[in-house]
Amino acid sequence: MTSATAATALVDIEVRAPSSTLPTYQVWLDDQSFASQETRAYRVAWDVPADTAPGTYTVKIGVFAPGWQALQLE
Repeated sequence: MTSATAATALVDIEVRAPSSTLPTYQVWLDDQSFASQETRAYRVAWDVPADTAPGTYTVKIGVFAPGWQALQLE
């Protein structure tokens, strides 16, 4: 992800099962500092349980103000 301006944010990464509105897996990183035009990559690993239903899963990324304040970008 790339920030257009200098900012501090909470980055939320979610994996959602088919037809689900709730995350099957979620990780968030608070107080991430971005310089203007800085690109940052985040690597997360999900150990998929053996009983996980097959299908197409969706990855969603949300950017919030620190401490889960207002949504800035999704």
